[in-house]
Amino acid sequence: MSITAVSDKQMNELRIIAAKGAENANLAFSRWLKEKARLEITDVSFVPSEDIVKNVGDADRMVVSVLLRMNGDIKGNMIFIFSEDSAAYLIEKVGKKKVSKLNELNTMNRSILEETGNIVGTAFLNSLVAYLDISISTSAPAFINDYAAAILEMAVMEYAPVSDYALLFKTKFYEANTKIDGYFFILPSPESLSSLLEKIEGRER
Repeated sequence: MSITAVSDKQMNELRIIAAKGAENANLAFSRWLKEKARLEITDVSFVPSEDIVKNVGDADRMVVSVLLRMNGDIKGNMIFIFSEDSAAYLIEKVGKKKVSKLNELNTMNRSILEETGNIVGTAFLNSLVAYLDISISTSAPAFINDYAAAILEMAVMEYAPVSDYALLFKTKFYEANTKIDGYFFILPSPESLSSLLEKIEGRER
């Protein structure tokens, strides 16, 4: 797929989808934390595959991520990436207990982060499903604690040989007045991306 093949209409629709998805995810995220929270869409763009790791700032830092695979009409990966400090903060907010060392996470604490990714990701995708009348399911969330670059490279490497670009819905997380250092990426497979754009192009407004 060529980046020049994406029309203005398709990009506008993708931004609408992102906004609706974030709105739905905001509600789910707030319920999960039991206080007001939000996801802010900071970018909807097509990024060269080799540049994806640059989208998390310091790619050589250790981060915590939750990965979900998408199946159905849209296939690909959803990735949540949090700084270790923000991951510890989320665990403390949900689990109501202090986290001393993130590298010694127990099963319960890991499950809190996995469920955070699952709740927010499912809420976001539900808006996509309703807006385009398609079917998408997700795998069980997988917890990964590694360098940011290694995590993103793993997520895109299966598609990079057949696609020069990836679609990124990039967001920032906020809880009350606290900025949570995190990112949310959606990486459709090349075939799914083409199908998604066709569905958008044929959609009646």
